Amino acid sequence: LAGITLKLQSSGRFIEGTGKLVAERRVGRGRITVSAFPIEARPLVSWVGYDGFFNGCLMRKPVRAFKKLDAVQPIWEFIDFDMDPVLLHSAMRFFVRDTGPKTAKRIHTGDQIPWQVAQAESSPTDNIAGWNDANAVTMEAEDSLTIASGITVPNRRFVWKSLGIYLMILVPLNWAFFRLIRRVEWAWLAIPVISLLGAWWIVHAAQLNIGFARSRTELAILELHADYRHAHLSRFISLYTSLSTPFELTFEQDHAVAQPFAGKTNARIDQHHTVELQNGSKTTLSGFQVNSNSTAMIHSEEFTDLGGVLSVANESSIPELRNLSRHLLQGVGVIRRTEDGLLEGAWIGRLQPQQSERLKFHALDVDAPWLEPWDRQPLSRKAPTSLTDPPLRNLIRTACHNLILRPGDMRFIGWIKGTISGLEITPKISQIRGVTLVLGHLKYGPIPIPQPDKNLLADVTVSPSLDSDPQLETNPQ
Repeated sequence: LAGITLKLQSSGRFIEGTGKLVAERRVGRGRITVSAFPIEARPLVSWVGYDGFFNGCLMRKPVRAFKKLDAVQPIWEFIDFDMDPVLLHSAMRFFVRDTGPKTAKRIHTGDQIPWQVAQAESSPTDNIAGWNDANAVTMEAEDSLTIASGITVPNRRFVWKSLGIYLMILVPLNWAFFRLIRRVEWAWLAIPVISLLGAWWIVHAAQLNIGFARSRTELAILELHADYRHAHLSRFISLYTSLSTPFELTFEQDHAVAQPFAGKTNARIDQHHTVELQNGSKTTLSGFQVNSNSTAMIHSEEFTDLGGVLSVANESSIPELRNLSRHLLQGVGVIRRTEDGLLEGAWIGRLQPQQSERLKFHALDVDAPWLEPWDRQPLSRKAPTSLTDPPLRNLIRTACHNLILRPGDMRFIGWIKGTISGLEITPKISQIRGVTLVLGHLKYGPIPIPQPDKNLLADVTVSPSLDSDPQLETNPQ
């Protein structure tokens, strides 16, 4: 065979057992593989071990065993693999789509879980990385929005301050002004005008349009991979209105997708409405109807540009987390599993844009990985002191407990206060609040050494003879 010599980049490595003829490099959750020889060459394809080489080395799938079911068709099955084999078709996973049911709790160690399967809960009836409104993440997002949705009532301090200013203007200042111009009797005529102006100011300051009050509460989940500036953004939006209103959502990204959230909140709506999703230079969801004095939710997903990457530097000594994006990250904690299997965590807290912080790891409880500083943060403590923003505690616990950390994996969790740009909702909404949970996959551990199949396909096939039935012939490919 004609071949070439491969020269590795710093992040590449030769697959063990291939004599430096096949190299690979991790790309996100996947991998890039290159061979020093053409894999479609006829002498190689006719090699009796080619099928096993393709399955175990190039595709990195589990070990198989071939057996003869009947005289016509041999079969094979994976050895030491009792999960849905559909999960092996692709390693692509999304936190908001593949986490599994809310009641499930994954084996956190993941030592025996194939690298392609980690972070997935799927069944033959579900699509891998398919849209999902009924898993743990979406249900926790709905619960958080239900707690935080609605109109914000002004606090006691605002009420007393406004009342004091109003009385000050109404009595002493009003009387002093007209006494200054020697028309004290006119002060009574100014009272209705001052009352109307005071009412308008209070309504404006409280961000409430009487009879047309609207609010938007958003909980978003941003999932990213180290050294990539584009991230997967999932928005869960709760819209409230005091009068029945049709809303239109316009996304800057032409690839965005959105639909009414198929959760418990929208399921209570008796009337059904038709919405329309249009993709052009922008994506528009129109006809989303919210009934009077009620809330309705929308689920949308898109890819967004972070303006920079997040990465880990100095891995050989004291690692550093670098935030080269445009976003201020808060409540940042990093969890990793060493190649020896130990679970460790590091707390950062705030990470400014264009800033780096050293990661000082300490041991964590293997059965309940959790960083104690999250218990002191307003958005992740057990009993939030304020319901202005959706609470994040249960979502963070889902990310810590339901996502498998294999040896060598490193992940960070934090949040961004406020909503991420890229979405406009009409008619205009006076109250907007939100928070974005950030889940970053910083590093993946090494892929296990490929293992050969237990036997060959040729071991269970019948070599055809001149007088054999053509239907019994089996192609070793």
